[in-house]
Amino acid sequence: MVRETGIVSAISRRVLEWNGQAVVGCLVGLFGLVAFGIVLGPTAVVLGLLARSRIAETGEPGRAAAWSAIVIGAAAFTVPVVLAAR
Repeated sequence: MVRETGIVSAISRRVLEWNGQAVVGCLVGLFGLVAFGIVLGPTAVVLGLLARSRIAETGEPGRAAAWSAIVIGAAAFTVPVVLAAR
């Protein structure tokens, strides 16, 4: 039997309640900062925007994650473009 106590289980339960598109958007944006930002950055922004609209409709948690996906995705797209323009 698995115990459901401790800080890790509390965090995992909270993350699992968030909107899935918002969480995936954050992860895609973070990966975009490391590699393939020109492709993954806009993908993260779109996922964040879709998550934001779904969160507004359903009221599920994850609004901060959706905004994070938008901001990180924009940065993941902008950084390579600015560096390439140098």
